[in-house]
Amino acid sequence: MPLDFPSPSVSTTYTDSTSGNTYTYANGSWSLTSILSATKGGTGFASYNQGDILFGNASGTLSKLSASTAGYVLSTNGNGADPTWILMSAGGGGAGTVATPGSAGKVSYYASTGASVKDATGLDYATSTNILTITAQNISDNILQLKGVSSSQAGSALVYKKDGTSDSFVVDKDGYVSTGEWRSTVVSPTYGGTGQATYTDGQLLIGNSSGSTLTKSNLTAGIGISIVNGNGSITINNFRPVILNMASGFTPVGIGTDYNILRVPEGKNNTSASYNIRKVVMGVGTTSSGTSTVRVEKSIGPHTSTSGFNLSSTGSTWNAMSADLSLLGGLGETSWITFTSGYGTAATGDRIRLNFTAVDSTHANFIVQVLLEEY
Repeated sequence: MPLDFPSPSVSTTYTDSTSGNTYTYANGSWSLTSILSATKGGTGFASYNQGDILFGNASGTLSKLSASTAGYVLSTNGNGADPTWILMSAGGGGAGTVATPGSAGKVSYYASTGASVKDATGLDYATSTNILTITAQNISDNILQLKGVSSSQAGSALVYKKDGTSDSFVVDKDGYVSTGEWRSTVVSPTYGGTGQATYTDGQLLIGNSSGSTLTKSNLTAGIGISIVNGNGSITINNFRPVILNMASGFTPVGIGTDYNILRVPEGKNNTSASYNIRKVVMGVGTTSSGTSTVRVEKSIGPHTSTSGFNLSSTGSTWNAMSADLSLLGGLGETSWITFTSGYGTAATGDRIRLNFTAVDSTHANFIVQVLLEEY
């Protein structure tokens, strides 16, 4: 209810019967002279010291908490309890004063329990680039050290997620890189690498005593051996030589009338085989200064009858040689190793024909052999 102040001419003092507050009149207005309690909207206090804090107490009024020692912080004791000043430990978030850093971007730490916060020399965080830089302070320093909880550590030591979700680089608990890919310079053999960055089909790495390195090398085929270098494979073939005796002491009657024909035989284990035609060798028992020529022709089989060659033709379209083999100038023997593309091979069932394309009348007792090499 409103206050009922008397006329100042009657009395300059008034006490409210409801609240008990006393007022005085001076300089044209009434003023409260008693302390206003918390229950009436006041504090119940008339004076304060610097640093005092008011808080609600158990009786529903206000109490004063005086300022404490430097380094102490205000702590709640829970619902229904008065707050108090406590010394904050380092484990509770730090205590004491915060040191002024020597430069911007320094990372803070507590030097000891209850100590003031200091800036860590060598730890710098650049807000413009969001990069944390660690700089060693001694040449023997471990720049970055990660520690597990115990020998039973299960989580990884270091995980980087490029997209924030998927692992791009992982160092596991035992120090092994379990996720990631090396894309820098070639790792040398000294550090468990090969020292090589590129390879061709069939290359092998061979120890080299010069510098304890590894050298790339391909296998070299020896006599009767072929090496086929594939994509991730090496095939070593052992060639079996087969000689076709096309003529042995044979003297032809004339050009285009005498043909010696042999069937290409089976290979190892009496099975069909494929051959390279490697060489044609020709010799005579009686030499002459004249010229005799032969060609080796092929008819692709398999053949089961006399078909395969037109016996009345020289069969030039079947010529397996790039040119006729000539015996001239008094020589007693000669050979040929160049064959027409597509006709330098033969297979079981093919027919090989010796065709005399020129005959000197003095030449006699021809010996002609065709060397095949099974592959």
